[in-house]
Amino acid sequence: MAATIDVDLDALEGMAAAVRTAGEGLAFSHLLTGDCSAALGSGGVAGVLGEVTVHLARRVDLALELLGRLAALPAEFVAGMRAVDEGLAAQAGGSAGAGAAR
Repeated sequence: MAATIDVDLDALEGMAAAVRTAGEGLAFSHLLTGDCSAALGSGGVAGVLGEVTVHLARRVDLALELLGRLAALPAEFVAGMRAVDEGLAAQAGGSAGAGAAR
């Protein structure tokens, strides 16, 4: 019994590109608290908002980093598969050339 797996490498590269762009526009600045505290006029509230937004900014940064890693996986897979295909084609070409030279 033989099993085959067909992978559309171009489609996989397209998916990786789409994931890479998913982080666009998600940048979060903790400087937002300056505007909020000025509007509220409360030092205590500004301090709490400052801490919350710093933690939120860290989590957004982590999410963006993970998106970048996620996008890299299929791209690395495609590059590896293409390298293997090229190596096999070169071996097959070399074997065919050696057989024809006999």
